[in-house]
Amino acid sequence: MKIKPILISLVIVTLLTVAPATPSRAASVVSGFIYATCGGISGSLQIRLNRDNTGSGAEAYQISVTDGNGKSLISIYGSGALGSSFTIGNTGYSFPPDANPISFTVISSTGNGLPSQEVTSVSGNCPGLPYNALVIAPNGVALPIGFVLRTITCTTFVYDKPAGKPTKGGEHVDQGQTWFVNKKPLKAADGTLWTEIFVGAPVLVYMPTKCVSKT
Repeated sequence: MKIKPILISLVIVTLLTVAPATPSRAASVVSGFIYATCGGISGSLQIRLNRDNTGSGAEAYQISVTDGNGKSLISIYGSGALGSSFTIGNTGYSFPPDANPISFTVISSTGNGLPSQEVTSVSGNCPGLPYNALVIAPNGVALPIGFVLRTITCTTFVYDKPAGKPTKGGEHVDQGQTWFVNKKPLKAADGTLWTEIFVGAPVLVYMPTKCVSKT
């Protein structure tokens, strides 16, 4: 009868030994931001690789940009060692877009028993192109209620909150671009008005309302 506790202990030790140590969380954004523009993506985005979806101590990923009709503008496949990071920077499109919105997505690939996972996504607009209302943003990031398409009237940084600080990557919007914005501006403590921009991801960024067209 004294053997039973020993057997139970051995079973527990065995289970703990074979438990997977590799994290299942996909790659994650370290810093920066990317904008999808008419001719390419701009900005700088650093991503850290976290999970082994290759079986060889590396994470495989895909970077894609599509227009509102689903046309592929950029398609890049890569991989890197776990714990390492890579940076996505200014990259031109292989083909010109035909419709808005233009959607940028980074996906951790399927493999080694792990499903694909979205790492990050952003949506932008190109002035003059038609808008495909059936496509709001990649992977179900829907346009919030109360947001309307407006033209940017002056080049400005985007901020982490009304009257706050520019985002860490120094991201900006340019005069002449069109973005979906909240039609109800917010008043900061200093009395200035700020407008929230929809970037196709669960990220809140703001710009001065004075740089947004009224119609």
